Amino acid sequence: MSEVDMSKIPEKYRPKERVLKSIARAAERAAAREEAMERFKDKYGTQEEKKEEIEELKSGSESPQEDDLLYPDWSKLTKIEAPQESSSGVFILEFSNESRLVIKSSTDLPTEYWTMELFSTLGLKVPRQRVLGYHQKEYKTLKSNVTARLSAEVRLKFYSAFQRPFIMVMEYIEGTGFFQLNRQTGPTSFNSVDSIGSYNLYDLGRVIGADVLINNFDRCPLVWENDGNGGNIMFGPQLTGIYAIDSKATCINDVDSCTKRNIENYFKKVDRLSAKCVEILQTIKNKGGIEHVDLNDVKFYSLEKVGNFLNMWTLSEVTPRSYCCLVVGMVSMWATILEQGKEIYCSGQEKALELHSENDWSNVWKDGLTLNMQFLNGIFDIIQLNLHSAQDELAYARELSKTITDSIV
Repeated sequence: MSEVDMSKIPEKYRPKERVLKSIARAAERAAAREEAMERFKDKYGTQEEKKEEIEELKSGSESPQEDDLLYPDWSKLTKIEAPQESSSGVFILEFSNESRLVIKSSTDLPTEYWTMELFSTLGLKVPRQRVLGYHQKEYKTLKSNVTARLSAEVRLKFYSAFQRPFIMVMEYIEGTGFFQLNRQTGPTSFNSVDSIGSYNLYDLGRVIGADVLINNFDRCPLVWENDGNGGNIMFGPQLTGIYAIDSKATCINDVDSCTKRNIENYFKKVDRLSAKCVEILQTIKNKGGIEHVDLNDVKFYSLEKVGNFLNMWTLSEVTPRSYCCLVVGMVSMWATILEQGKEIYCSGQEKALELHSENDWSNVWKDGLTLNMQFLNGIFDIIQLNLHSAQDELAYARELSKTITDSIV
């Protein structure tokens, strides 16, 4: 607004000072509104662009592959379920084409994402996954479509769990959980005489071996003082192979004398376990195979805890052969991580950080990926030390692994 020369206006027609101030304030507000509108357009686009964006969102996600089930058309969502046996932040979504997906939100989501990516790199069976952030259009599309279809039964559960900045979208595994086993399927699932049962024991051993590497205590008891959680183990199709569900690293931070003692105790348990597994492998080799091993050869407190856990959940008879398959699986996993090198921890962390580093709400993503690498490297070093002098046993473990896996092909 251009300035007016008041000297040229007769005094009786000049506006009062308060009126001039009011006009000046109105001009300032108009300028501020115009500036705000320009900023809004720069950030969110014009109204026409917003309409185009809404139309794009109706079709769901920005999928690199149209047939990829991890990138669904969210508008075709038909049903949301909250499994009773799962944790409170897990929901199963069903779509009009009868496909299914799992969504999850929790305070530990960044750590879980890193762990699952690590397990996948190590060759374990895990659900495929991706993480949506609050700043992404698809995040809003997912939540709006889910909330529009919530039943009264799951509404409260959903709202209490999903008030977080990140949502994990996971593949739905068409498998069988421990909760779904019965008196017919349970005892055969880990039958060490059967080729599939032996393979399941070997595959579970690989999962347990990976759990040891990251101190994931919420699955099988082994070196941890708990009863285990069968809900975090799932069989693949036709009860063949093991999927690692809900995996999370627990890195103990050295902050005081108590945590330092906990770290030392865990390192001692890993040392005893890895040394004992090498000893059992040596016994198997000297006796000419798994079938010649007796109970005294595999008698070890940590392994017995796993045996009791499997018997309780599946009614499987756990034999010396069963323990041998578990040990072969664990050592095979440790051999895999040693081949990859401890750099696999940091490289995976860096890749995970890149996902949401630019739009991290209150550093939730970054803080969740702040892992104590010194703790993880300590576990790695202990296992490397025990396996370094057991090259013959490692080679024999690879032979046994091939025999077990080839038996189900």
